[in-house]
Amino acid sequence: MRKKLYIFLISLAILALAGGIYLNCVWAKIENDADNDGLSDRREQNVYHSSKSLSDTDGDGYIDGEEVFHGYSPIAGDRALLKLIILDAPHISEAPDGNWTGPWKNACEEATIAMAHYYYAGFKTVDVNTSKAFMWNLFDKQNTLYGSNADADATRTAYLIDNYSFFQAKIISHPTTDMIKKEIQQNRPVISLHYGFDLKNKNIPFLAGGSSYHMMLIVGYDDTTGEFIVNDPGDTKAGKFHRYEYKLFMNTLHDFDFTTHQANGPAKVIFTYPRLARDYSDGRIYFLDIDKKIKQHVVSLAVFKEKNWSWDMVVDVWDEWLDEFSAGKDLDSSASAGPSAPISVQPAVNRYTFTRDLSLGSSGEEVKQLQIRLKELKYYTYPQITGYFGPVTQTAVVALQKAKGLAPYPGTVGPLTRKVLNSY
Repeated sequence: MRKKLYIFLISLAILALAGGIYLNCVWAKIENDADNDGLSDRREQNVYHSSKSLSDTDGDGYIDGEEVFHGYSPIAGDRALLKLIILDAPHISEAPDGNWTGPWKNACEEATIAMAHYYYAGFKTVDVNTSKAFMWNLFDKQNTLYGSNADADATRTAYLIDNYSFFQAKIISHPTTDMIKKEIQQNRPVISLHYGFDLKNKNIPFLAGGSSYHMMLIVGYDDTTGEFIVNDPGDTKAGKFHRYEYKLFMNTLHDFDFTTHQANGPAKVIFTYPRLARDYSDGRIYFLDIDKKIKQHVVSLAVFKEKNWSWDMVVDVWDEWLDEFSAGKDLDSSASAGPSAPISVQPAVNRYTFTRDLSLGSSGEEVKQLQIRLKELKYYTYPQITGYFGPVTQTAVVALQKAKGLAPYPGTVGPLTRKVLNSY
């Protein structure tokens, strides 16, 4: 009996450890947004250089996430256009260990897919062995499907993306500079297809007599210099955040043409989208179908297991971003019995404890945290976290008090209201 109990306790310990590891993986991917402005702390610091503690860094009355969504700078004020963005995507060479023989001499497509794949998985860097393993899988798939990994055009590349990566592809013909910049503003890198010789990059070792077909990942732009910023898998010396002038870059866009066996097809790029997106405003997770332009709310954790999804596939997005998609049928587990509780994964943060009495005219960090908590509970509907206790905040407090039966609903935060707030 003792032996069985001992085994049982060990089993519980292993399950608890596994659960902890699992939850840590979830928290590692679902990123923290300290000021609740729709931009993760990491993006605020590394991409937009705005404040992770202020929802409106430039104080112009518009929250940072909303500004970025509409193409404005969160730090310049007065709705100034966002002039510089560099997404922190990993750089992967098409010859990760410097070997340019065999399939590696034609691997710019695979390397570009790998960069976008690991970007959406939340990686900043990727080691050589991991890069090679991912690319080898794509080599094998292409050899089986097409007999070769060389010169995958936009259609073949999109197929590989949609079937063997964490993200989705949408082919865009005859794109404009502004269209590409808008995608970058939405934290979605763009895959570009080129006649490589005209890029005039001496660091790319094109083969003599080859098609000069080239592919890379657009990760940013700089309007002050008029340049796109790319992770170029073929640049042997300065491929990470390499810059190409707008006009030159756009003029070299060409898909591969299997009739002529040259990169002289029409201008095309591939827009990229996550498969699974988490809405910053309510924590709900959606599966996105970019062809039908619909979003499907994932209402059961079992769906992840049934569809072999990973939590690494979940990307945080601004709620206006999701407005681009129409609501589709909820995704529930086929094995579920009865209604399921909606999945809502929140960042791993230490919950704030309220200690002060608050009323009209109060201000400061505790009021800010009050507004954040009330916003999570759907009582505070104002778009900004102001840190000032005004009539809007008072109305939200009254709504909470009515929901919890805290008559006579004074609209001030005292001991009973604090107890309710601290219970979440």
